[in-house]
Amino acid sequence: MCYTETNEQWSVIKLNLGIWREQNMEISVKCYSGYVYAEEPRSFVWQERELKIKSIEKVWQEPGKKLFRVVTEDGILFELCYNETNDQWTAVELTF
Repeated sequence: MCYTETNEQWSVIKLNLGIWREQNMEISVKCYSGYVYAEEPRSFVWQERELKIKSIEKVWQEPGKKLFRVVTEDGILFELCYNETNDQWTAVELTF
């Protein structure tokens, strides 16, 4: 197990009942990295709060990207995407 902490500039999009709001936030990400980087996110900073991930609901890949649908300990649903080409994370808060 390898512990990784990365400071990145995230491009953040918040989805709220069909209304999109873009924000740029500097955050840090803590993730499990075995033989490759970003195998499993463990926590991230969102609006100046560290959110611990309670569960990972879905994991999938697209060309050059790793995507995770996660639920935080507060019960908030997010979609996290790590763009391997740009070495950049993005997050979408999913609300219903």
